Amino acid sequence: MKNVHLVDLKVGETAIIIKLSGEINLQQRLLALGFRPGKHIKILRKAWLNGPYTFKLGQQK
Repeated sequence: MKNVHLVDLKVGETAIIIKLSGEINLQQRLLALGFRPGKHIKILRKAWLNGPYTFKLGQQK
């Protein structure tokens, strides 16, 4: 299995979160939203021009 960044996943693809990176405030926000290492994530939608993403984390959307 190869490591890819979240932005490189295509709509419909599923991955497992290995680690969170970025500034500490961003990491804390992602943790608060349920992004945790070991969790499955699926890309449901990407807005045009790098707009917002819609994810499914585990059983949540």
